[in-house]
Amino acid sequence: METELSVIIPMKNLGESIKEVLKTVNNCVQGINVEYILLDINSKDNTMICALDSVKLYGLNGRVIQCGKSLYGAVLNSGLRNAQGLYSTFVFPRHMYKCFIPEYLQAAKENLADVVFGKLPDSEKGKSLNFSSVKITGQEMFKAIISGYTSLDLGAMMFKTLYINSRKVYFDDESSVGYAEEYIYKSLLLADKIHQCDCVMERDESVEVPKTASAADDFACFGRIESMMRIDELLEYCSADDDLKEKFEKEKIPDTVLNCVDSLINHGYEIKTIKKALKIKGYDKLLTVSQKTNKSIKRAVFNFNYMPWMYKPR
Repeated sequence: METELSVIIPMKNLGESIKEVLKTVNNCVQGINVEYILLDINSKDNTMICALDSVKLYGLNGRVIQCGKSLYGAVLNSGLRNAQGLYSTFVFPRHMYKCFIPEYLQAAKENLADVVFGKLPDSEKGKSLNFSSVKITGQEMFKAIISGYTSLDLGAMMFKTLYINSRKVYFDDESSVGYAEEYIYKSLLLADKIHQCDCVMERDESVEVPKTASAADDFACFGRIESMMRIDELLEYCSADDDLKEKFEKEKIPDTVLNCVDSLINHGYEIKTIKKALKIKGYDKLLTVSQKTNKSIKRAVFNFNYMPWMYKPR
């Protein structure tokens, strides 16, 4: 029987918790021919053993891949390149969603969609746009997201595996931050057909594995800027219209740079230190705006560039 779905699950120091994660997902996909691809990211505990035991305990069609010290982008690519299902989806144990897979899979098949996503819950209704009854292009959805009208989460999306491989919709192997946002944008921009189903994207905090503190480099946030610069190049490749390119270059990218600035200030760095770091990387040149740029972003860019003593984290 043909594998309908590949469920890709990255793991790091989950220990016994991976058993409950797999049990929850398995209960959700009853009646679907699923394969599980479990990606261990240099766990220091018994995550690998627990994962192998769980695959055997629940009789899953699954495998565990040891990814060593690879960065997240490379790890998730390993999952995509090993996927044999008609469709692929990601499950992030520390950021899980309630069962959406059956509805997504049905919608993907019925609509022959490359990318499928759901609706935001009522609690976020102000940012929830209903596209389920109309056709919307990937570029239109991309614009809605960067304009702040709606949002998507990589942990609540589904992708046609053939589309992923034929269009080489992969993560950047060197990416450890910003990889999810970049991938969402990339998958939308390259897709021939996307679809929003009626399923509501709701977090399942009862199953989520608690987040742990990480000793990440404060300047790792610069990776988000690099991610957005790659998307800027992709917009050229996709022949995006001038308005969309301008909005991204003169609003989204400066906003991303300033988000990094805010993070560094909140970590105790002085403005002059941050400015020097931006200049070394050439990111200071990205802090340009146009007449159409959001007023608050335009004001923040002006203050940071010309009146840094007036700049405050947003």
